[in-house]
Amino acid sequence: MEIILASQSPRRRELLERMGVKNFRIVTPDIDEHMERELPPEELVRRILLRGKDSGRADDASEEVIRGRLDVYREQTAVVADYYAAQGKYASVNGTGPMEEVFSRIAAVIEGLK
Repeated sequence: MEIILASQSPRRRELLERMGVKNFRIVTPDIDEHMERELPPEELVRRILLRGKDSGRADDASEEVIRGRLDVYREQTAVVADYYAAQGKYASVNGTGPMEEVFSRIAAVIEGLK
């Protein structure tokens, strides 16, 4: 089975390689990957505001702008996940909690695809 990595992040490619996954290809999506739909909206806003402090990005420093981006995500981008979920080709990972826990959840999903 081939895994399609729809990600702009080189860290995700590295993660697959470290786990020994060889049969994957990368498709670069035109979406903001930080809009994880499994997180509660308040947690997303909190995280993006924190990222804004570190990155200096003006659009990450305004709660109003962030909430607008979340609305656009729900209306225009989430349908892609729904499309693939209907085909049994989508895995969702809960992104809340410490990094080690989130990593373990991602690894478990990938292991299940081998």
